[in-house]
Amino acid sequence: MEFIKNWALFVFIYFAILFSVDGATANDFFEYVFVYD
Repeated sequence: MEFIKNWALFVFIYFAILFSVDGATANDFFEYVFVYD
């Protein structure tokens, strides 16, 4: 359950960033999250 909650939060944040800033920043965030995990 915790994993699903964290994944949903990640997806929400990722798309929020993707649509509010340029793609390069969104990609950096995407990579950061996977490196962090």
